[in-house]
Amino acid sequence: MGKLLSAAILLLIMLPIALSLLLDIPAVQNFAAHKAAEFATEKLDTRVGIDRLNISLPNKINVYGFYVEDYQRDTLLYQSCVTKKNK
Repeated sequence: MGKLLSAAILLLIMLPIALSLLLDIPAVQNFAAHKAAEFATEKLDTRVGIDRLNISLPNKINVYGFYVEDYQRDTLLYQSCVTKKNK
């Protein structure tokens, strides 16, 4: 029982650290951006696209090429760069 508890605690500590290190890799950031765009496209039933994503931990996110179509396939929203910075 002690080994199981210590393994669970170690997993709870190491998993967020590993995920934050993975999110520092640009290929992983872009993979996450494309998966998020695919998810939004399915849920909204319209095209959503993200060209590139740049996450600078701990508090800055840049989204490049954010695109949303309306139901008639016209451009509803296009933003070349969106920056979110938390203070």
